[in-house]
Amino acid sequence: MEYRLNGELVKLDLSGPVEIGSNHCLLDYDDNLVSGCSWDRAGFTVDEFLSEQELTLLTEGVRRLVMDALIDAGLAIDEAAFRLEQYHTLCREQRDHLSVINFLKRRASLRNLPIPPSCLDRKVSQLCGKTVSSDVVSVPASGFFFIRIVRPSPFVDNNPPHKDVWLDRLRHAVNLYLPIAGSSENSSLPLVEGSHYWSESRITRTSSGATVNGVSFSVPSVVSVEGGVTMVRPDVGPRQGMVFSPYLIHGGAINLEPDLTRVSLEVRFWRKP
Repeated sequence: MEYRLNGELVKLDLSGPVEIGSNHCLLDYDDNLVSGCSWDRAGFTVDEFLSEQELTLLTEGVRRLVMDALIDAGLAIDEAAFRLEQYHTLCREQRDHLSVINFLKRRASLRNLPIPPSCLDRKVSQLCGKTVSSDVVSVPASGFFFIRIVRPSPFVDNNPPHKDVWLDRLRHAVNLYLPIAGSSENSSLPLVEGSHYWSESRITRTSSGATVNGVSFSVPSVVSVEGGVTMVRPDVGPRQGMVFSPYLIHGGAINLEPDLTRVSLEVRFWRKP
């Protein structure tokens, strides 16, 4: 699989059975939470999201969770000096990194989010022009947040370009990307602008999950796109967030910063009944 990112051609060693999508746009059938927005055609927007106090609480809370995960993995850390963006200098072994990620998955309930989820619900609802919630009783996939940790080269921690909605449980939603540490135009989440309105027949993808550079992922991966794939990488500032349609192709977020780990938060929202 090949795509262009930050002006460079990125190649992934991808394996798994493949298929071409059907001749329709998924949003013709699903709840489109970005319809009618000023950013509808692009499929994403960047806006102010957090107050200084909320950013401090969120950063310190995520820092505590990551430190707990590192300690659980058996790593010795200087808690007073630990900085999230230097995670890669401490956690170098893949088995330790996977232990950290699995620990954080076990703490992913919104009950453990360092700031009230309601403040995120209100802002995303405002930007979408619809009342949405990160915790909808009728949606089993709701009620969670995800801490993404992407170390710089030579580590490869990113998932492949994909659409969340190729997993049925993640359809009908809208996503939020919040940078916590080390996020820049060289490390933030890439997207393919406007791809949420493409016919699926433009895309060849793996049938179920994918193995990329020897690492397995549950979500199907883009294999190729008619006309090629060029991704944009918005530079989302410290108090900002990026709301985006999960029907967009996104991911493939290779960290091109020379010495910074990118730590970010991702939350999904569904229409509130």
